[in-house]
Formats: sequence, structure tokens, C-alpha cells
Amino acid sequence: MSNIKTPQEIAAIKASAKILSKTLELLESKVTVGVTPLQLDTIAEETIRSFGAEPAFKGFHGFPNTLCTSVNATVVHGIPNNKPLKEGDIITIDCGVLFEGMYSDSALTVGVGKLDNKTQEFIEYNKQTLYKAIQMIKPGVYTGDLGHFIEERTKEADYHIFHDLIGHGIGKTLH
Repeated sequence: MSNIKTPQEIAAIKASAKILSKTLELLESKVTVGVTPLQLDTIAEETIRSFGAEPAFKGFHGFPNTLCTSVNATVVHGIPNNKPLKEGDIITIDCGVLFEGMYSDSALTVGVGKLDNKTQEFIEYNKQTLYKAIQMIKPGVYTGDLGHFIEERTKEADYHIFHDLIGHGIGKTLH
């Protein structure tokens, strides 16, 4: 059940999300052949703290890092390690920020170097699905409507959704 946010809470979520967006934008530019997920994690933590915010994931239920990094077939919530990224890898970077008592949480998937056509199409298709879902958002549209749209598009492309890992709200708590 979602809680309706006050205007002040919405402003704080937006501020948290802006820090998160800047952090993810920087991380996207740092994804190159040879960089390690642990190096990206360090950059993320330093960036978030430079804004006076806290990494939302670090310490959450004992989680040791700022980011969840999922490389290639790792589905979600991978722990950053020192294994260098290789040409053709894809990495999903999941990050959360706590600022002014409010959480934000987002992820992006980035290709490392040159990708094969199938992988590039996968990333692009899912990015377009996200953009189309965002365009649907307006009063009266339920999150379930968005989820249904995303699931149908995913099935059309013969991709798979892991139903136990489909998202959560943001605000005063991380989940």
C-alpha cells in the first residue's frame, strides 16, 4: 500500500532523486573496459556523500556496499567486486540515496565497450519500454497498469520478468 506524500516529502524525494540521478550519470560515464564494480562503488559513495547525503543501501540489512552491481547474467543485487569489466559485458548499477529523511532508488544498465547486436537490442528495447511507461503516467493510471504494460512488452520480445524482483516504493523507507 502506498502512502500519499506531503508536498514537503515530495520535495525531499525530488532532492534525493536529483543526487541519485547525478550519481548514476557520473557512474555511466565511468563504465569502461577494466574498471571494477568495486571502483564504481567507491565513486558512488564519494559522490553521494559530497552532496551531504547517505548511501541508502550501505548497511541496510548488513549490505556492505553503496551499489548493487549485476554483471551479465546476474539478475539483481550483486555485490560489487574487484573483477574488471570486459568488452561486451553489461552491468546494471542499482543505487539508492537517503537525503533529508527521504529515499530514492534507481538503476541503469550500461554496456561495456562494443556490444553484440542482440545485447544492444535488449538494452534499447527495455529502455524504450521504460520511456513508454513513463509517458503513460498521469492521474488515474495505477502502478498496476504500468506493470501490466511493461510485462506485456517484455513478453512480446520473448524476455522474462522475475516476479519476485519487480520493484517497490520510495519515501520514508527504502522498501
